[in-house]
Amino acid sequence: MNRSCRRLLILLPLSILIGCGVTQPIRTIPAGEVHLTGSFGGGIIPFGGIAIPVPYLTAGAQYGYSDAFTVFGNGHLTAALFKDVGLDLGGAYRAVRQEGIVPELTLAGRGYFFWDAVRGSTTRLYPSLSAAASYQLSERSLLYFGTEGLYQQSTSDLFLAPFAGYTFPVHERWVLQLETKWLAANKDMRHGIFEGAASVGGYGNVGIYCGVQWEAFR
Repeated sequence: MNRSCRRLLILLPLSILIGCGVTQPIRTIPAGEVHLTGSFGGGIIPFGGIAIPVPYLTAGAQYGYSDAFTVFGNGHLTAALFKDVGLDLGGAYRAVRQEGIVPELTLAGRGYFFWDAVRGSTTRLYPSLSAAASYQLSERSLLYFGTEGLYQQSTSDLFLAPFAGYTFPVHERWVLQLETKWLAANKDMRHGIFEGAASVGGYGNVGIYCGVQWEAFR
């Protein structure tokens, strides 16, 4: 195995901690609807002399419990390649409706769970909170921004990740989501494995993501 491949194998599991996929949901979905989702991408890393986003893949679903509250969950497919069971579950609440220049505000909480299926003893649970403000540009297009905070209990570390993105329809029931995050924006990354990758002023690491959403039942 060449040096670049070994480096990628080291960096992939780290993406579990600092950025697992696109922000979701940006807005709650109507009561009774089911949307299937997928996300691909992660923090930008040096690989083979170039910088690429971590190829981290998740797949999941959202359910409109009510018009103002949506539950969601994802399976972490890339984590499975490293024999880790990776899941996240959460809920999102519409706190403010868009009105004029006031954006719609969606608050979400979720828990990330990872379990080492080989050793059977390493269990990790990361609670996360996020706030997303969005503007509807057309019937199904949204421009949004916000921030997410993830807490690592073992070291009492809080990782902040401001984000911004755009969602737009590509078919009658398909919506594409493009997003960038400033991962671990409050952490000095001028030393260590991410040194010089895609930090901003020496802090954090930029991530690039692509998400897809299919309105399966409505």
